[in-house]
Amino acid sequence: MGIFKKSFDSQYQKLAKSIIDYAYEYVEFDEQHVDEVLVCCSFEENSYGVDFFYKINGQLRQRHKVNFGNHHYKISDEYQIEVLRAIRKEFTAIIQLFQHYDRDIPTQLKMNYQPKTNAFNSKLDYNLHWSNTEDLLPQDISDRWFEELKNG
Repeated sequence: MGIFKKSFDSQYQKLAKSIIDYAYEYVEFDEQHVDEVLVCCSFEENSYGVDFFYKINGQLRQRHKVNFGNHHYKISDEYQIEVLRAIRKEFTAIIQLFQHYDRDIPTQLKMNYQPKTNAFNSKLDYNLHWSNTEDLLPQDISDRWFEELKNG
């Protein structure tokens, strides 16, 4: 492995970890209840889409529906926007990293982190998913992934 590949890989891993950290911090790094942290990012036609959601106590939950029973995370609309902006900033840096190393630019990044086992998986895709349609938006991609996982 050459020094440039190692540099690309380490930079990518650092940025991906940062994205997961922002999403995991949103639920207060709650290893007891959070089974999975899921993040979906897309980039097509110079437009970005980012979203995150969770599996908590075995149930898939959207970011605005993470509170359950007597357990309440300190979430607000403002905090959600702050986390979305932070994730977008890191995803933008990933796109720039690919450009810097003259690599094909991914159109989609899906990440899954399981706090209890420290397992992490990221999947890049290079196909167009929404910009080549008239009825889909970036948010639709993460909504579809959420529904796929929910209906399993």
